[in-house]
Amino acid sequence: MLAEGWQIKNLDAVAQIQLGATVNSNQMLQDPIALPYMRVANVQDGWLDLQEIEEISIERAHLERFRLRYGDVLLALGGDADKVGRAEIWRAQIASCVHQNHVLAIRTQRQHLLPEYLNALIGSSYGKTYFRRCANQSTNLASLNSSLVREFPLLLPPIGEQKKIMQMLADFDHAIDCVERAMSNSQMQKQGWMQQIFSEQHCFSNAAADWRSAQLGDLVALADSALGTQVAEDFSFRYIEISDVRGGFIGDELAQYSKANAPARARRMVQAGDVLLAMVRPNLKRYARALAVHDGCVATSGFAVLRPKAEISTDFLYYSLYSDMMQLQFKISEKGSNYPQLNLEDVKNLELRYPNRAEQESICNVLGLLERRIGLEQRSLQTLRQQRAEMFERVLQRVSGL
Repeated sequence: MLAEGWQIKNLDAVAQIQLGATVNSNQMLQDPIALPYMRVANVQDGWLDLQEIEEISIERAHLERFRLRYGDVLLALGGDADKVGRAEIWRAQIASCVHQNHVLAIRTQRQHLLPEYLNALIGSSYGKTYFRRCANQSTNLASLNSSLVREFPLLLPPIGEQKKIMQMLADFDHAIDCVERAMSNSQMQKQGWMQQIFSEQHCFSNAAADWRSAQLGDLVALADSALGTQVAEDFSFRYIEISDVRGGFIGDELAQYSKANAPARARRMVQAGDVLLAMVRPNLKRYARALAVHDGCVATSGFAVLRPKAEISTDFLYYSLYSDMMQLQFKISEKGSNYPQLNLEDVKNLELRYPNRAEQESICNVLGLLERRIGLEQRSLQTLRQQRAEMFERVLQRVSGL
């Protein structure tokens, strides 16, 4: 039984559900405008991943139909079966941003429903249970439709009660904000160091760093071992898809296949110490180092798997992919306007500037230190977000009467 003053209402009784723009590279537009947009990959569980922002072209006259406003609650309609219904509040981090049709923008009537309360409720066990139960399931993926979101049975306390509940979470919100700002500063520091290093404005060694140039094909071996007849049909491996690489790391949850049921694009054998470079949309910076745990994995042919020779280290090669010089070469070499990509010959012909091994080691020590600090800050954020969610659960149970 609900506490006094609490109600259960369909979400659309106190909020507007805004549909997003359809991504269609073949559509003919009369007066197009290209804008940044939020897609499913950007909407995480209680936070937004803004590392990779893509653009979409829409009719200029439709801008207001799809534009995001400060305070909108973004909700992902699709994704992994255990992650469907992820949500977070939009705080106008990017100007003139829109959203795709697989992400809803929920605009609350603030005199009845705080977006902060709605976002917390969607992320609670109550919200997650509803969306996972209602989602259409297919293999490991799930999807919602806007009707199910409109019918979400909202646990709605009086607006004053909502404010009290959110005030109880204020200390967590402040701590999360502090760690986010610290992590942003660390990332800016790392970017600043990389700019100095790869423009050769800073030398860590007492002796000359002795920078030189070579084509990448002369400095690395390109792994291209297909699962040929010499590989048994029951050979089992973990598969690295493009979407498994984010933020410089290979994800933990890799799909398992045998050769008999492997995707046709499973072609690149991976060893510890390799560097993976996604050739599809290389500007999205899906690069990663293969660790010991990835030895024996197989990567999609969408990756160039770079195996450094004696002249360069794995870490230096990895960091160099982010340099301005390399990013410019990606832009010049990629082919295709709607789906730009490199091929293996393009990768071989990339020019790499590199110093002696001692200087490489010094460079990687500095960047690695900053990277570890960012990792600690990321883990702190994860812990704080989890603790905040648990606090909301306890408060909701205590005050709602459920």
